[in-house]
Amino acid sequence: MFKWLTKKSSLNTIIGFRRELVQRYGQSSVFTPEQVLAICDQHKVPQKYLFFAIALYCSEDDYIAFAKDKPNSPDYDEIRNKVIADIMKRAEPVVTNKVEPKSSAHNPQSNESAASSYGLGAD
Repeated sequence: MFKWLTKKSSLNTIIGFRRELVQRYGQSSVFTPEQVLAICDQHKVPQKYLFFAIALYCSEDDYIAFAKDKPNSPDYDEIRNKVIADIMKRAEPVVTNKVEPKSSAHNPQSNESAASSYGLGAD
């Protein structure tokens, strides 16, 4: 079922729907299935992957109503967990320019230098 989502461009397209949904319908935490399906139709999302878009952008109740009469419909939580796992897997590792602390290791000095450091001079 999720084979279509294994291509990076396909997943990015679906995730990018949020921006289009907001531009078209305004800011919202969830959208209606009709709104999401309109975007899917525009992007020619294969019919069997509409579950993914509905689960991602609609309420759980909307997803259940959408999937009710469709055979082999995946579980709402299964789809959302798959999306999160795919996003995390694709995330770039965070690289920091961590500066290592200076070593506190002893730097040996010559006898003369050590004596001079402590104010001990030759008699």
